[in-house]
Amino acid sequence: MLASITNLPQRRGPGAPSRRPVSPRCRLVHDRPNERLKLFGAQPAHLAELPSMRELATWGKVTAYARGGHRHQWEALGFRSEGNIRGFFRDGSDAAIWAAYPQPQRGHERDKHLHDACLAAAQNKGLLAQTVLPPGYTSERVTPHHAAEVAALMSSVFSVYPTCLSERHIDQLIRSGSSFFRCIRNAEQQMVAVASAEMDLIRKNAEMTDCATRPDQRGRGLMAYILRQLEADLNSHYQIVDLYSLARAQEVGMNCVFKKLGYSYQGRLINNCRMPSGWESMHIWCKRSSDC
Repeated sequence: MLASITNLPQRRGPGAPSRRPVSPRCRLVHDRPNERLKLFGAQPAHLAELPSMRELATWGKVTAYARGGHRHQWEALGFRSEGNIRGFFRDGSDAAIWAAYPQPQRGHERDKHLHDACLAAAQNKGLLAQTVLPPGYTSERVTPHHAAEVAALMSSVFSVYPTCLSERHIDQLIRSGSSFFRCIRNAEQQMVAVASAEMDLIRKNAEMTDCATRPDQRGRGLMAYILRQLEADLNSHYQIVDLYSLARAQEVGMNCVFKKLGYSYQGRLINNCRMPSGWESMHIWCKRSSDC
């Protein structure tokens, strides 16, 4: 529970996350769909700069992406360490993830035994030497023309998702250049798997996300193939090599994929976002692709 934070921004109505600067080095994101505040580049001293908010308890979680150090100050404010993201900032330094829970029940990790078992299964996996597609399957870059197919596939896999899955939203992500999508088609030219890299072109890192495989197509190595291709795309087209992903903490398959592709486990974000089973915890996986 937060110990002494009393100066946080007023919530507004529902909608997509909104952003505004708090200081020249700190940016605030209102993530209303997931009932959390996110502070990027934050240090404990920045919290005093935020406008006051009386209804702090209406936010379930506050997450700070901070540079290293200041452990005692964060802990004194009621934050706890949940992990790290390597190479997160523009100068290549890591982000320490600090979390606080104005609503204490949000900070309780249900199904911890399942999360631990999932992580143990993934950690036992070795590196994957190569990725190949089944005969007749092809991979391609997704264009705005394919946005409806992506939206339909992802909506069929996820009944609830942390971000919008509408055709219009996906079309905007592709056209803006903020996300780079790839998909796999089967021999009948049906889109059966998709994933994207959400790029930060300033910080030169990317989150590997939007991973979805049609249920009847799982177990064929499709996601590992897409992710490896995305890594090559990011390196060659954008010179991005610092990668990370947030995998559902009890989804064994995806955690194993990241471990087999050379990502390293860096922590667990408790009840981080909305997924089909409600609030779900996420495992942090990081990789510098140029080192592999």
